[in-house]
Amino acid sequence: MKRFLLAISIQLSVFSFLMAADMMPIEGLELDYTPDSVLLYTGSYDLLDQYDDQLTGELVYMDEKKNLYRNKVRWCTELDRFFNRHDFITVDSLSGNFTIGDDIAGKLVGDSASGTFTINTDYRFFIQTAQQWLDNWNNKKVKYYDKLLMLLNGSVKHQLTCQYVLKRKWVDDHYEYDITYTGEGVWDLTPRYITYVGKTIDWSAVVTEDDAPILTMDDIGVGTASVGGEVTLEYKTTLK
Repeated sequence: MKRFLLAISIQLSVFSFLMAADMMPIEGLELDYTPDSVLLYTGSYDLLDQYDDQLTGELVYMDEKKNLYRNKVRWCTELDRFFNRHDFITVDSLSGNFTIGDDIAGKLVGDSASGTFTINTDYRFFIQTAQQWLDNWNNKKVKYYDKLLMLLNGSVKHQLTCQYVLKRKWVDDHYEYDITYTGEGVWDLTPRYITYVGKTIDWSAVVTEDDAPILTMDDIGVGTASVGGEVTLEYKTTLK
């Protein structure tokens, strides 16, 4: 029984390692989003109890360098996973047929090749629950700018038409393959987030964490949005 449990534990550890390896950030993956940020409106009630759905809002940056949620989510996680799963090449030395990963197939003409493929990914992310957001808002130790991170959970989709250019070279005693990937397509962000906050909050007076009024679950609302745009991709790597 102990050996059986040990075997299961080892298998789960290996599976977890492989899953983690799949999601390792790809160095050199360049993504250019248009627009590179979107504004999600979070309304409030004014003193006359009239709803204003554009009183305040949060800029969500798609650029990973500007991503305010980067400690919890990486919008291109599924793109990382795609290229991690295509980090090896199998070549038939006689025919020149090759496969990158399991499904990008082509044929060498001399020492080069090119082709096209598509990427369709759907990254489901989780940042916090509405209750966790509320707890952070009411926590005086949480900095004010952290209180304004309104996203809860949702999905990010990438749909890209891509091209690859492959060059084979002889290095020492083996072949290596330089590959350049390019692509263009669309992205879509569908988040659940805090869509309104409070009643009779004077936002102009709330500038620090100490100014934020105590809220209850009845004071907040949760909704969804769907925003998106265009995206281009470039990635260069060498496979052995």
